[in-house]
Amino acid sequence: MLEVLRVSIENQEIRAKTLPDQLPEDWSTASSLMGHTGVALRTITKFVEQYRDTKPEWFGKFKIHKKVAEGYHPDLISLITEKLFIPELPNNWETANRLSEKIGLDVSTIRNFAESYRIASPSWFGQYRSHNQTAEGYHPDLLKEIYKNLALPKMPINWQTANKLNEKIGSAAVTITKFADQYRVFHPEWFGKFQAGPNKVEGFHPDLVKLIEDKFIVEVMPSGWLSASMFMNEYGPSRTTVINFANKFKNLHPEWFKEYKTGKKAVECYHPDLIIVLKDNLVFHDIKIGWKTINMLREEFGISPSVTAKIINQYRTSHPWWFDKFKSGVNTVEGFHPELVELIRQKQNK
Repeated sequence: MLEVLRVSIENQEIRAKTLPDQLPEDWSTASSLMGHTGVALRTITKFVEQYRDTKPEWFGKFKIHKKVAEGYHPDLISLITEKLFIPELPNNWETANRLSEKIGLDVSTIRNFAESYRIASPSWFGQYRSHNQTAEGYHPDLLKEIYKNLALPKMPINWQTANKLNEKIGSAAVTITKFADQYRVFHPEWFGKFQAGPNKVEGFHPDLVKLIEDKFIVEVMPSGWLSASMFMNEYGPSRTTVINFANKFKNLHPEWFKEYKTGKKAVECYHPDLIIVLKDNLVFHDIKIGWKTINMLREEFGISPSVTAKIINQYRTSHPWWFDKFKSGVNTVEGFHPELVELIRQKQNK
């Protein structure tokens, strides 16, 4: 057996030495034709077999790159090209797969729809090469019918998707969609499906877009307004203290409260009028010269706090400017105006 194989190899080598070193001009091999026509190698070799006995001169053996290869005569090449050649897909034609990527429909839906035109308009169909593969292509007139009947319309200019609104107002697309959903039942006309490139997207009507923008677009905080954190940083009281005190005025003065952007976040901010109230009630300074606390009055005049309180309380309503709050270490204390202090002195000296 080995001897037979050795002899066969030797015979091939001898025959290869006697073969021409290159193909004649205009001749070609099956491999070369495969690249030129886009037809599978097996299809080409099967096709040419029908001419081997009647046209033996169309076949020849040649030495190509030190190997024996079969070459085909130009007349046989013409037949192969005529019968088997598959051209490149024309620019304005599309395959079902490429169309599926463009309009977002599955391939089977496109093919089933196209099939209804095959008998009446066979010229709308053709076999072509696309991305080194053979596929059926659709004529531009068939594409028009597919777009008209299957593809979704383009979104009107003044409609918006949740993703586009996300880019504009900063709120997450899922948050925007959740807000929009509350109008879906009563205003179905505010929602639409559209084609955006290869994708289908949901768009929102301008009336719904306005509601979304009114809900989520937050203005930059005007001058004079402050958030609780800003008030804390500037004047000292804790953020919780500021919020708890400010909330006492929310029902009486809702206009004093509004969300504004501070940096990237929207937070509740306070009107300048509320800031004044906060400062008057939460921001205290060291006691002023000439003012006295109730303990200082006791030390100076030797009278008990209860007696002092009885004297000063009769002036709280008529002379509120005689009373103020001041810092004493970490605590807040009440101080009394020098005129009230003098009045207490006079009463004590009687």
